[in-house]
Amino acid sequence: MIIYLRGEKKKASHRFAFIGDEDGSFEAWAYPLKLCQDFKFSFLVEEAITAIDGKELAQEIFVTPASLTLRYVHQSFTVEAIYFSPPNLPVGFILLQVDTTVPLKIVCSFFPLLQPMWPAGLGGQYSYWDSRLHAYVISEPTGKNQAIIGSPMAKGISYTPAHMFSEKPQEFIISIPPSGQQSPSFWPIIITGGKGPRETFENIFSTSLAKIPSYYQETINYWETFLNSTLSFTCPDEKLNLALSWAKISLGKLEVTNPDLGRGLIAGLGPSGRSGRPGFGWFFGGDAYINSLGLTAASAFPLVKEALDFTTKWQRKDGKMAHELSQAAGYLNWWRDYHYGYIHADTTPLFLVALESYISQSGDLEFLKKCWPAAVKAFEFCLQTDKNHDGLMDNREAGLGALEYGDLTNIQTDIYLAAIWVRALEAMKNMTNYLQEEDIANQAEKGYQKALENYLAQFWDKEEQFFTYAFDTEGRQVKEISPWNTPGIMWKLGSTNQRKATLERLLKADLLTDWGVRSISAKSQYYQPVNYNYGAVWPFLNGWLTAALFENHFSLPATSLLRATASLTFEHALGAIAEVFSGATHAWLQEAVPWQGFSANAVIFPLIRGLLGLEGNAFQKKVVFHPQLPADWDKVKIKNFRVGQACFEFNLKRNHKTLSLLVNHHQGESFTFQFTPCFTRGTKIEKVLVDGENQLFQDKHENQAIWPEIELKISKPTHVIQIQIEPTLEIIPPEFPSVIGARNQGIKITRLEQVKDKIIMTAQGLSGSRYKLKITNAQKIKKLNGATLSDNYLLVDFPPHDQARFLTKTITIFLE
Repeated sequence: MIIYLRGEKKKASHRFAFIGDEDGSFEAWAYPLKLCQDFKFSFLVEEAITAIDGKELAQEIFVTPASLTLRYVHQSFTVEAIYFSPPNLPVGFILLQVDTTVPLKIVCSFFPLLQPMWPAGLGGQYSYWDSRLHAYVISEPTGKNQAIIGSPMAKGISYTPAHMFSEKPQEFIISIPPSGQQSPSFWPIIITGGKGPRETFENIFSTSLAKIPSYYQETINYWETFLNSTLSFTCPDEKLNLALSWAKISLGKLEVTNPDLGRGLIAGLGPSGRSGRPGFGWFFGGDAYINSLGLTAASAFPLVKEALDFTTKWQRKDGKMAHELSQAAGYLNWWRDYHYGYIHADTTPLFLVALESYISQSGDLEFLKKCWPAAVKAFEFCLQTDKNHDGLMDNREAGLGALEYGDLTNIQTDIYLAAIWVRALEAMKNMTNYLQEEDIANQAEKGYQKALENYLAQFWDKEEQFFTYAFDTEGRQVKEISPWNTPGIMWKLGSTNQRKATLERLLKADLLTDWGVRSISAKSQYYQPVNYNYGAVWPFLNGWLTAALFENHFSLPATSLLRATASLTFEHALGAIAEVFSGATHAWLQEAVPWQGFSANAVIFPLIRGLLGLEGNAFQKKVVFHPQLPADWDKVKIKNFRVGQACFEFNLKRNHKTLSLLVNHHQGESFTFQFTPCFTRGTKIEKVLVDGENQLFQDKHENQAIWPEIELKISKPTHVIQIQIEPTLEIIPPEFPSVIGARNQGIKITRLEQVKDKIIMTAQGLSGSRYKLKITNAQKIKKLNGATLSDNYLLVDFPPHDQARFLTKTITIFLE
């Protein structure tokens, strides 16, 4: 797999990271140390004495899971710099492939640092050129931290004062003859370092030249194995296929080995600049738990298990799970001297949710037994934070929830924390069943009923008809509409009508943009479009909203939002999605971390759990496949969906009147398989055949979807299911590709209902704009109100206005 992108340059392994920009400059990390910064290339052509800055020649970036290639182009030469790092070594390589018609010198310059990650520090660093290694050696007086940067083919040209760094960058030169003069296939640059004796890193450096080909192949194989061992998905939307693959890679590369702390998931990566913080490049418990939901769905069981296991090491004595842990904790007393470690409330119930999700699908009972003491302590901590005895965790007692600062943190409980706690109680019930822990099961059941009752009583705004943001210490509702209510909607908290009304409100243009959902309504007094907590667009929240839309069968806007989030993969960082965007224009914030894990999860989780509707329980030996696919998709193939030791493959095809599914499996015998594919309301499901025989079924429906309930026992290697339908008119999920810097312009379909022989659609569009909605079976239209028909498109026009604004319109489609 290879895609072409422009954007920030980042390539990471589990122990090393290049973090830089598309002009070729970068900083290098060997966890937990920042080895150097402002590493740059410049070029001397023939006998020139003035170098050409590499950023003036950088033309293209290509990225694969294993490597990144940056191409420099000049009239006399082309240089391709291939960056890669073996998965489990603290070393990064840059392989220079050069085609030149003239003698060329490549000047490599950088500022040495050897500084641990924020908030730790070192002093007394020094460097010198080692002519034996052909590299700069960087160290400090204790001899416990090292870096080596150079090339076996390089010559050092910088003055290095004793016991201190120079004010100028350190440089070395690689001299390259014109092509064809018995040149090697590449000129390597090697960067290694970390905590440990110098001999360790000298050995890595000095033996690498001979091993580079094998290291490179090992890296390719490693990431191919990771992709091939997790769920793969192929559909007619190639960008969506790629986005899922890159989202998995993005999370996989955030698995980090720290020499002091162990191996776990960091939250994200970005350039640290002059600071010691590479984005969110340390361990965040909440991020790990959220991301594990998507990784579990993607069958990445070893990674999830490792991430969860890592977090249990830092559980506080009272049961609270750690919010964040700097990778530099081995240099200082993180828990005693810094207050950040346990500031969040949601981390602890999220641990229970994530643990149950992994255990249920993987069937890893031994791991549950290992984690059970931590789970019980976490459960007890959460219970103790309910000081007003309403069954819900209190932010004031437990810590931060949805927001981290500002007026809306002065509350009793926010809906995000409350929903996670209600789900955590359900998770505890499930896990106690697996372990037959009756006493805790009864406690969790009672707690669940009380928490759910008060959740619905406290957060449902009867006047505005949506789930509101929070309530204060006096029990008064904080009447703000925001997507922080979507986890609860995804978990089906509330009645069908309550969830429906809230989702319809969230789909309006004051909240939903073409690139995602604002964290608060643009109509709110608190709205600021570039404020992290009060108006910006987080792809993270896109993920919750998308999953909630799918779970409640708002299939049309769910698919559109999923595609909008997935498209962010291809526009900024390479194969990753940034942390946060402006709420006013399609642009990432300056403070945004360009490679954010929970942004990748916003593709993985709603795609697998929502669009595909895949769930599995290893203890119940049950698999559910409940897809909500666009009507114009003719085929979908899914491989490596794992439940316990079983592995399933699904090959789905659709033509005008038939949907067929081929089910293959490995070790899936005796599993119960539920197949419940969704169609647009109004579709008539006429017949179901299972392995060629008629099967009785029942129709079910909710909001925009109808589906047959089909269930069978897996009893042979292959099963075939066919569904014969009489299709209705179907609207294809609209796409409104948003260019970088654009304002919110796309159509918002806020309501879509089938009422007897007509479809009623409520939409919002920009004044003076025309939108084209693709449809199938246009011949079924008898009459249209509010739109016109052009071939297989509905044309929806919104009248002009003296100011650009979103207007609301109702379109009625009368059917034959």
